Amino acid sequence: VVNGEPHVNEDTAERVRAHRIAVYWSLRDLGQHAHLHPNHIAKIERQGVGPSLTVAGKIARAFKVRLGELLDP
Repeated sequence: VVNGEPHVNEDTAERVRAHRIAVYWSLRDLGQHAHLHPNHIAKIERQGVGPSLTVAGKIARAFKVRLGELLDP
């Protein structure tokens, strides 16, 4: 936990970004599919904030992948 937020490692941030780019989605597109604000997703991708399990689950569901595909080291 960094500054009260779960810490996201480089791999998780890169996996979120890689999945988003693979489906040709903008931050706004992912935000709409995951019901999250695009700025929050941008912070995750920049490793500024780690996703809670709830947020990671929303992102995984948007991509139709297992949660572990985003979080597993």
